[in-house]
Amino acid sequence: MHTKPLTLYQRGMTRWHKPPPNPHLNRNKLHLWLINLEISKVTNGFLKVLSPDEKARFSRLVGPHRRAAFAVGRASLRLILAKYLELPPEEIRFGYQKMGKPYIANSFREPEIQFNLSHCGPWMILGICYGINLGIDIERIRPVNKKWALENLFSAEERDYIDRFSKDDCDRAFIAHWTKKEAAAKAAGIGLAGVNIKKGSKNAPAWVVPDDDILWLSEEPFCYLSFESPAGYITIAALRTVEKPAANFFEFSLDTYPEFEPSKNFNLSFGL
Repeated sequence: MHTKPLTLYQRGMTRWHKPPPNPHLNRNKLHLWLINLEISKVTNGFLKVLSPDEKARFSRLVGPHRRAAFAVGRASLRLILAKYLELPPEEIRFGYQKMGKPYIANSFREPEIQFNLSHCGPWMILGICYGINLGIDIERIRPVNKKWALENLFSAEERDYIDRFSKDDCDRAFIAHWTKKEAAAKAAGIGLAGVNIKKGSKNAPAWVVPDDDILWLSEEPFCYLSFESPAGYITIAALRTVEKPAANFFEFSLDTYPEFEPSKNFNLSFGL
């Protein structure tokens, strides 16, 4: 057992800001968006921007809360990406890689815009960057059954890392590490079992990994940004680069979309 405490993630509350009308990306930027899937002003306009396959998936979901969360999540994704792509949200097309990671499938002048998202409970985190493979994961801090995952998805080195923590901190350490692995797997487009978090170079800049860990996949390093926000959740953004990204934190709000007026008759049975 270490005598000094181990750092699990970057401490401090992340502040989410109102986004600019036309957000701009370059190769040194990472934009992170917070979306409340329980947004109160759910509108029929959300459903109108969905693709035919998304509408079909919506209609198959059981329960009004699941339907509403799906509609908000997919529509907000389209509304946000539309600002970067300068396309109507309903015209954005998505493709899916072998492991299910989505990407923008439109043929247009900005093919290098990358995005990834993750949701947990009422929250969805969307990351957008330019020209860098990106993975996002958010997990709620909670007691978990770690045995199977540690035996089947964690290396001996990773298990030793988790064992260093006290009983009180072990769940938080496991979730923080699991979230890193999930984000890195999504960034690399591989399965979770293929991600082994190893010790990084001592010469790595301090911003890369506050606790001196770095993600290594086939000897290629990944940097990550970690933060606890919303409260009670750990979020990781993994990027296939070692160049320092400048992160901006935006909160999605319908206030910036006046065309989506609140509807008192939002029809969760999908009657438009």
